[in-house]
Amino acid sequence: MRAGNRILIYGPSGAGKTTFANALGAILGLPVIELDAIQFAKPKWKHSTREEYLAAFETAIEAAESGWIVEGNDTGEDAPALGLADTIIWLRLPFRVTYPRLAWRTVRWVYTKELLWGGNRASWKSICGRRSFLAWGLYDWRRNQSRTRQRLRNRTPGTRVHIFRSQRAVDRFLASLYEHREQAAEPPRC
Repeated sequence: MRAGNRILIYGPSGAGKTTFANALGAILGLPVIELDAIQFAKPKWKHSTREEYLAAFETAIEAAESGWIVEGNDTGEDAPALGLADTIIWLRLPFRVTYPRLAWRTVRWVYTKELLWGGNRASWKSICGRRSFLAWGLYDWRRNQSRTRQRLRNRTPGTRVHIFRSQRAVDRFLASLYEHREQAAEPPRC
């Protein structure tokens, strides 16, 4: 399997987009642009305006001259990375995998008081209530599937698409890229 140098990663909350993007970035030597960091760049979980979001996105893309990995689910109608990507990866893992990961991550964030985007920290409200990460995970999983299918239909012709339905498939993909990189780095033999 191949990956380009302008990679867009989709998936529901808890699919492992950030972990995967960072591993892929390390293998390919590409910077990772995390859309949540752009969207939630303000204190008190205030969303960036669409204009602020697009300006920050454009700045990040322009700074990554040799290529980039964008991870996240841009909810805007224009989804700017979609038209720029040469490779789209959909981490289409089942709910039974993603939701426990989301729950564990949220509890870890609360317990460790990890500093998140925009100087924010998760609180116990992140676990309980209608606006919690956990409620979002329940609400958004199915919607994410539908939205991503639509985006794939709207992709630029010729864009490479990889859909992974299991962690094993994700791990095999990363391993194959790593092995390919290692073989390419070996000096020629006489």
